[in-house]
Amino acid sequence: MDDEGLNVARALEETIQREAAEAEAANPPDVPPDSWVRKNIKTYPHAEKLQLPRPAPAPMSVGDVLSSRRSCRNFSGEAVQLTALASALGAALLTRGDALSRPYPSAGARWAVETYVIARNVEGLAEGAYHYDPANHLLALVNASISAESLAQCFRVQEFGPLPQAVAVATATFTRSWARYGARGSRFAYQEAGAAFMALDLASTAGGLDTVWLGGFDDVVLSHILGLDWSRDTETPVLGLGIGRAVSE
Repeated sequence: MDDEGLNVARALEETIQREAAEAEAANPPDVPPDSWVRKNIKTYPHAEKLQLPRPAPAPMSVGDVLSSRRSCRNFSGEAVQLTALASALGAALLTRGDALSRPYPSAGARWAVETYVIARNVEGLAEGAYHYDPANHLLALVNASISAESLAQCFRVQEFGPLPQAVAVATATFTRSWARYGARGSRFAYQEAGAAFMALDLASTAGGLDTVWLGGFDDVVLSHILGLDWSRDTETPVLGLGIGRAVSE
């Protein structure tokens, strides 16, 4: 990452820490406020939506998935099937029941993490950036104009050739955690992102897909691709996961 990118990332971290400290409650209330118990589900009411096919049963045992999981840095030009991507998203992230619980843990059930999918080469899914709705198992289109140049610029620090066929991005909406845990809520949001995307990684592996973790990216470019505005949403990308097909050996 160049000096400009490092400066942007440093400034963002300073902003997160400062605003987290300001959110710290001096005296926790005796009765939990609504902000502690309200379930957080982000929606895009006016966006074009695609209902995803229901997740297919995983053909692998947990032990086999864990032993098979590898980081892929050589993705092919072969398209990923939408059914395979939908199964991975559903298995890892889909809410369960009226309580809106999910397959991964979240401190205080704050569900501070949102998931987006940048589709490059997914059969049955137009190129673009989508938000994944875990309550309804659907994708909402947030940006239909994704250029290969902007993606290459965003992930230029990664050491691989062609970008994956799809990139999942975890964002943290820190105010959800700050409302209950103050400054420590930032740490919980990062932990939740790791838990959610480990589940997505393993679910992808179980479905025969290849993955790579993407921790290095341009915060400004990626936020623009996803249509995020820190001043409006207090939401920022924190983790990426490349999902696709590896070059056949």
